[in-house]
Amino acid sequence: HGSSTWSTRQAPPASTSLASLSAATSDRAPAAQSHKAARRAYARASSSQLIISNKSTKLEPIPVVGYDSEEIGEYYDRRPLEVGWRLNSLSLPLLGWYIGLLLDNFWGVDTREDVQKMRGAQLRMHLVRSGSVALVKSGQALSLRPDLLKNKIWADELGKLVDAVGSFSDVEAMDIMRKELSDLLPRLKGVAPVKNTRTSQKKGRLSKLEKMVRDDPILSLFEFFNDNQAIASASIGQVYKARIRRGAQLEAALGKAEAERWGGKIVAIKVQRPDAAASASLDMYLIRRAAEWLSKFRGGGLPAIADQFGIQLFGELNYIREANNGERFRELYGDWPDVVVPESSFALTRKKVLVQEWIDGEKGPWLGDDGIDMVRIGLRCSVDQLLNTGLFHADPHRGNLLKTKDGKLAVIDFGMMADVAEEDRYGLIGLSIGIQNKDLPLITENLLKLGFLEDTTQIDELIPRLRTAVRAATGGTGKASDINFSSLQAELDAISRENVLKFKTPPFFTVIIRSLTILEGFALSVDPNFRLVRGAYPYVLRQLLSPDREERTPESLRLLLIRLLTVDGKEQEIEWAR
Repeated sequence: HGSSTWSTRQAPPASTSLASLSAATSDRAPAAQSHKAARRAYARASSSQLIISNKSTKLEPIPVVGYDSEEIGEYYDRRPLEVGWRLNSLSLPLLGWYIGLLLDNFWGVDTREDVQKMRGAQLRMHLVRSGSVALVKSGQALSLRPDLLKNKIWADELGKLVDAVGSFSDVEAMDIMRKELSDLLPRLKGVAPVKNTRTSQKKGRLSKLEKMVRDDPILSLFEFFNDNQAIASASIGQVYKARIRRGAQLEAALGKAEAERWGGKIVAIKVQRPDAAASASLDMYLIRRAAEWLSKFRGGGLPAIADQFGIQLFGELNYIREANNGERFRELYGDWPDVVVPESSFALTRKKVLVQEWIDGEKGPWLGDDGIDMVRIGLRCSVDQLLNTGLFHADPHRGNLLKTKDGKLAVIDFGMMADVAEEDRYGLIGLSIGIQNKDLPLITENLLKLGFLEDTTQIDELIPRLRTAVRAATGGTGKASDINFSSLQAELDAISRENVLKFKTPPFFTVIIRSLTILEGFALSVDPNFRLVRGAYPYVLRQLLSPDREERTPESLRLLLIRLLTVDGKEQEIEWAR
């Protein structure tokens, strides 16, 4: 900050900054309350002990391969019987469940707790038996939003989908592991496997699974916990807990350096379901066809949104990509004092097998002050993703976030990630501020730049409708600090459904809203009065006004700040009232 010009390259101490900024605006007389409120907020943010990552990851993202909507469409268009069977297997059980709800209401038993638990468990089991990756993920997301389900008991039941989706055969999982890691076999020839003490001490006949783990040169690299059985299962795969065995066998497989690094470590091994790819393809065919049909009657760019979801879903099917995402995330947030990011073993990770450092922790929701602390850490991390790095964690549900014994927040799953461009991130911030401040030029510029509109012909009709949507999403207050992201999503969806305005939702926006909506659900489960924007404000303010001395503020953000916070956007004086 300088006394006459606005520069975000260097940030002197807060007291110096405020004094010089005050001097720069001494010839103006904005409301005293605005001066004081702005200074107080800045002082709070500046004095708090926060670490914000003003760095970028050195690793390049691995592109998603395999998702091609046209190819998937052509494939299943030629298989109507398979598609019809899938539709029946998905819809008929859910229809029966819904009829059960109507009967409960008819007989007047729908409010009984035991009946609600039964219906919640039935819904969860229908989603599990469907084998649909998309439906299970939808259930996971809904479990975090009892305010949307209007039923906490159902939300608790759906919360079990996080790590209890139903496991497949452990023998089949081990077979997938040894096939995926079979490229290590040539290195293991002639090396005696490490003796499995657990198996050798066991009396009686060994099971097929135990013999497989004992005798296979790949599987014997690991000492599995839980009798070689999975400890958790999710929509894409299931997880095993194991210790990597030290010894000559590990050195031959990985090399001396990697063997020293990973030998003796306890790891989580995620093995992909054998039918995951086929299930995801058929799910995306149905979703894409439904989006195309609905787009004939409403706006919103539904096919593009479906494709964005498809890209994320297929990205999860490549565990090498997930390991890469995890390492990129660890580079950015692994040195935060209150965040834990597990390390991945690239030497033992393949497309369908992921080996990652084991993290002990407690799944949310967390009650009391500990819960609030976890939400604040997650919120600060999300603010940093939005303002700085652009590497968005699009699936921060309770199974992917853990509270460690020392009170840190551990992030453990990186399958559903997205890179959001700097221009899109700051354009969205500019649009939000423009709507709040009724700045028509700023709104118009960002609606066009972000892709919500193709031209300005309907801008006069759209802006009042957006203001109404914001007012509804804030409970009628119109204050950005009161905004509820799930309500905002519903309001924007309603604009698209009306199909009067040529309004569409950019795919990147759905990624951001999904992430914030899930985090918001977490926060509401801890404190029903929590508001995400209000909670994020100190972190946002500090990051905008006190960037790292060694890093240059991104050009898109610098220009936005100049336009928003200087008088007439001339970069000469601070507009304290705004």
